[in-house]
Amino acid sequence: MMNHQYQTAAQVDRFDTILQEVPKPYEQCISYLLEKMPTMFPPVVFATNPIVLHLNQFSTDALKYLIYDYAHFTTQALHMFFEARVRSYWPKLVEEIDRNLAEELGSKSHGISHLELLRLGHRLDLGLNVDGVSASALTRGFVEEMHSLFRCNDNAYLAGILLAFEAVALDEFRVVSKILRRYAELTGRSWVTGSLTSLYVEGHVGPETGVQSDYEGEAGHYLGLRDAIKGEITVENISRFIQGFLALSLKMAIWWERLAVAARLVEIEGILTPEPVEIPEIVQRVHRAAMAQTSS
Repeated sequence: MMNHQYQTAAQVDRFDTILQEVPKPYEQCISYLLEKMPTMFPPVVFATNPIVLHLNQFSTDALKYLIYDYAHFTTQALHMFFEARVRSYWPKLVEEIDRNLAEELGSKSHGISHLELLRLGHRLDLGLNVDGVSASALTRGFVEEMHSLFRCNDNAYLAGILLAFEAVALDEFRVVSKILRRYAELTGRSWVTGSLTSLYVEGHVGPETGVQSDYEGEAGHYLGLRDAIKGEITVENISRFIQGFLALSLKMAIWWERLAVAARLVEIEGILTPEPVEIPEIVQRVHRAAMAQTSS
């Protein structure tokens, strides 16, 4: 498994080159960045995500660790979008963020927010209560870094962050779906079409059968943002847009890498934790003598 870790860090030296190589017309720029994603940021791509590559090696405890940490991240992601919303002043970008937030709050899921679908679905379908569970220090630190990215007043940079966030989201939710299904398989659970977990997963990646239309789910969010940003990107600000796109992609890729390692460490720490030992006889004698003296 370690052969697939820290691939992203190995690409850092290429960032200056990438910034120079990216074609500056907007459509070509986007195509180039997406084309480079599998080699620059393998963990954000479904096929090369370290958790997907080694899914069968994760125990139920490791999968539970992943589920709890992801629940914390996705809860905070909604707040990140609000951060971006209050700092956005490009009209079409504002409109698209509002549409995205409306969907997250339940406009297309029977009035039930996506976070409630996740929380209640996990409880009903998987027997997991993610409310009030503290995420790992790793993910809490990552979330703070993400909040800092989204608190940017430069709309070109912020647009790059938002578009990258949506560009990786479809594969992200496919990874999450794999994790949830593997956990259900190992614990003898399942969910049916129409259940809360089903609505949560399919609302982001589409049904497992059938074709997703252009403007539904995460694919739709990406396309909507791409079109909303287009008219605002100029020769003067496109470099800042690219910087934002790469900054977000880098944060996400490194988090996935570290999360995969941390989840496996959950198992290793369990193996290495010593069993409780009996209290040494000399300590017991001292204790008995003290108790006897007290009682007399």
